[in-house]
Amino acid sequence: MLDDELIRAHRARALSPEHRYCVVRPEPDVFFQARETINPYYTAVPGIVQKAMDKFANLTGRSYHLFDYIARRMPSAW
Repeated sequence: MLDDELIRAHRARALSPEHRYCVVRPEPDVFFQARETINPYYTAVPGIVQKAMDKFANLTGRSYHLFDYIARRMPSAW
């Protein structure tokens, strides 16, 4: 289900001794402003995951959802 080119690009961005990454700590207000900018990405995640699940269902015939509610009766002894 994954494109080989996307996997290669992901691996090329991976951390290694040749590809180091240093985080400089910004001021708190700048940090939180930057954190707020990623909220739309978090909001989009459920739709993206469900779309991937639908694609998987089309390939395999097995359907999955983000939330599946199964109602069960409590035993009478309780």
